[in-house]
Amino acid sequence: MQLRRPSQNPGNAPHSRDSAAFRPKPSWLREWIADKGRWVELTCGHKADLNERGQLYLEGEKKGDLLVICEQCWQIPAVKRHLTYAEYRGIPTAITPAEPLF
Repeated sequence: MQLRRPSQNPGNAPHSRDSAAFRPKPSWLREWIADKGRWVELTCGHKADLNERGQLYLEGEKKGDLLVICEQCWQIPAVKRHLTYAEYRGIPTAITPAEPLF
């Protein structure tokens, strides 16, 4: 058995051609990631998907500056918060009771 001394900086070691770090993502995975929704709740009370093709939004210079043109009320409200898919579609989630059911 041969014991090898680890390299001084393992982060600088070159990757082989077969490693996962070198392999590019397949096209279907890149397309699926790009098509995932970015669902938000607006200050006017409506919900919007920022990745929808017809959706127009304005990004500001600071991190919290994001204005969206609402398609229901035709105003330019700010984004209040981001939503999950279940919240966006109105799907109720399971509630865990405080008392066990058995």
